[in-house]
Amino acid sequence: MFKCTAFIVGLCLLLASAASWAEDVKLKLCTGSSGGNYYASGEEIKRQIARQNVEVELIETDGSMDNMQRMAKGECDAGFTQIDAYLHYQALNQDARLKVEWPRHLYEEYLHLVCRRDIGIESVEQLRQRTESYSLVAGPTGSGSSVTWDSITRLNPDYLDVETQNAEHDLALKSVIDGKASCLMIVSGLSSKYLNLIDESGEQLRLISVDDKAFLETKHFGKPIYDIRDIPKDTYRNLQAPSGKQVETLVVKAVMLISSAWAGNHASALDTLIEGVKRATPIIRKRVAAQ
Repeated sequence: MFKCTAFIVGLCLLLASAASWAEDVKLKLCTGSSGGNYYASGEEIKRQIARQNVEVELIETDGSMDNMQRMAKGECDAGFTQIDAYLHYQALNQDARLKVEWPRHLYEEYLHLVCRRDIGIESVEQLRQRTESYSLVAGPTGSGSSVTWDSITRLNPDYLDVETQNAEHDLALKSVIDGKASCLMIVSGLSSKYLNLIDESGEQLRLISVDDKAFLETKHFGKPIYDIRDIPKDTYRNLQAPSGKQVETLVVKAVMLISSAWAGNHASALDTLIEGVKRATPIIRKRVAAQ
């Protein structure tokens, strides 16, 4: 009968340990809605590390704040969020901050301020300067869009004069089309599914510039968390009609957070994940830009 030497026994144990590691390392990744950029980003990261001993489970969520709340509860090991939402969450939870690895920058998201043409404004500053009472739907409660609007009102309290409400995307669009609200805003990559739906609503709506330089004052480790960029001309057929001109607006980084606890328990898997994120990032950025 064949007998294992001490060397063979050790080798057997090593192989068993490696097999156990391959089976046990899982990453629960909080994304967003199944049709959004966060979910698609999760799919690409999952694809990049397939068959590399890290099993990624994509969890559909309500977005930035929901992702961080789930991470705090241990329901997710990682999640996507806007950097301003991350800072807002940490500020609200001074005694129970999320412990995460350095946020991994994926791409920029654009603030889209969409208003009825008949209210006659061209920039966000006019929204607060007019004597008329304007109303804004800032996305669902706890969404990245809602958090960004809250950040704007902290940077310039004059925007608190704008009547603001929260609503799910479909209801927000209906409120503006029906004239019950003046504007809606969404923070998203260009030409997302929802933004294309808004664009298809016709020429009664238009994109408004969000170019108040006061928004550039908030910084994270010395760098502004917002920047101002152009939405390229002709990105939206109706919202930029009739001339198709460029529209200046705020951009904010979309980042991936990784739990420090998960990272500490799975050092080798963390290296695999980070390399996968690096490979996925240019593909994700190309996808977001090309939508």
